Amino acid sequence: MTSQPVQPKGFFIVFEGIGGSGKSSTLQAVASVLTERGYTVTTTRQPGGTPVGTKIREIVLDPALKPDIDANAQLFLYAADRYINIERIIRPALAAGHIVLCDRYDHSTRAYQSASNGDPAKLETINHLATGGLTPDRTYWFDAEPEAGRQRSRQANRPELDRFDQEELDFWRRVQASYAQQAHDHPDQIKRIDANQPFNAVVLQTLTDLLQFIKP
Repeated sequence: MTSQPVQPKGFFIVFEGIGGSGKSSTLQAVASVLTERGYTVTTTRQPGGTPVGTKIREIVLDPALKPDIDANAQLFLYAADRYINIERIIRPALAAGHIVLCDRYDHSTRAYQSASNGDPAKLETINHLATGGLTPDRTYWFDAEPEAGRQRSRQANRPELDRFDQEELDFWRRVQASYAQQAHDHPDQIKRIDANQPFNAVVLQTLTDLLQFIKP
């Protein structure tokens, strides 16, 4: 009797943090190293990652639309993006045994909803509907000082500042405080990365932990 090949296990890994924390650059660097080592890697982001998600991202981040998008509207838009991203990209990749690296997930929604005085109970209900209960295997929180992150984000090579870059520093501090509380509440799921280190050190810390986490 011929044995069937073992299906490789997929891993769902999320990169979280305020704008300018270096999470997106670290994700790409980690993806490159994993690919070089023979892993099959799928990268995505939220909002975005699909054609519909890209449109949603443009709507959410457009400063001109800010007056029409309160915390509730933001929550529904993010949920729609998350549902599509999960169904079209994340679940199929995990089923195929890929390592999925996702730039932002539900911890971001909690952080930004908290900073915008959103309703926590409503958030959890809608987020569960969007995710179908899918939780990351590992979440990396890139812990950066809000002042430094905001400055780096505002200096990024973009044609104009998005709506969050235009927020006051106090808003960024509230987002950061929410991330810190979530990391405190879920120490087994969320791994803190010191994002105030030089970039190469950030990548090394993240990659070292991830390789240990995914090894057979």
